[in-house]
Amino acid sequence: MRELDLPDNLQPLVEHLQIAHITWHGVAFQLPRFAIYSVIPNPVCQRYMFRDGKRIGLMKLKRYWVPLVDPLQGTLDEQPAYAVVVSHCKGNRFGLYAYPADYVNQQARLRADHPRVSQLVAPFV
Repeated sequence: MRELDLPDNLQPLVEHLQIAHITWHGVAFQLPRFAIYSVIPNPVCQRYMFRDGKRIGLMKLKRYWVPLVDPLQGTLDEQPAYAVVVSHCKGNRFGLYAYPADYVNQQARLRADHPRVSQLVAPFV
């Protein structure tokens, strides 16, 4: 199979992975931007549920109920400044969940050959 040269405007898309830095209670996390469905400022949870003794918020987004899950595996006792909604697929099933965040920066990039890239991408592909 022969290789094709990518157009110049597409080259940066394969040379770098765009990532988002989020912070929750002073702990920083990184997510690949292709997995982020949306970032919601001042999210409101319409309902709450308890799972394994932890309080999880539920946000109503159109026809979906999206759980707002603490990435530190704690209880969601306060409304965050942001909800970072992440999409995931398993087979032909699609789902959404959200992480709370105090701060979100979506402007970061990593070179495609950076050792961290495979760790960041693995849960989403």
